[in-house]
Amino acid sequence: MKKKSLIKIFFLIIFLQFNSTSFATSTYEDSVSDGCKYNEDGDGDISGSCGFSSVIVLRTKLEVGPWCILNNNDSLNAVFDSVDPNKISSMHYVKELNYDFVCSDSSVGYNVFFNLDGVSANGFNDNKTITTTVDGLGMQILMDGIPMPLRQSKAINMASPPKLEVLLVKLENKTLEGDKFSGTANMTVVYD
Repeated sequence: MKKKSLIKIFFLIIFLQFNSTSFATSTYEDSVSDGCKYNEDGDGDISGSCGFSSVIVLRTKLEVGPWCILNNNDSLNAVFDSVDPNKISSMHYVKELNYDFVCSDSSVGYNVFFNLDGVSANGFNDNKTITTTVDGLGMQILMDGIPMPLRQSKAINMASPPKLEVLLVKLENKTLEGDKFSGTANMTVVYD
């Protein structure tokens, strides 16, 4: 019986930007009864205390910032059918994460980054290995063949999204017991 392992990467894309401008104008109109008394001399000079009416105009514009959608907001899965614990350290177990990446036209001019988050695996001390349900077994997300560090933004090219892969890794001198395993990480798109 084949054992299957499931690795999920969840993508969250939320970005909305509000931009507003406002201005105020004041006008004085002779026909407005504001309760003030004033005197006007023959030259048109006004003395005394006079009030004025104020008109406040507020204009607001809602601007939607850039957005990108990874894999139609669905999780990415990598399934390793059968894993030989003795071959893990030889980079034998790598699965490509095929995904769609679509950005809005308003994304042009922005820098776009992928940010990977997950629970660091105990004992690896590299800030790149994500924990799994099996002690001593971890996974790394590779971006164009290089392990992504956790909680750091990595710039991407929107026109040519990076290749993403899952790599299984194990602690040196650790004997792994055969068992089902899974691991989870979150990928967020960040704009600058």
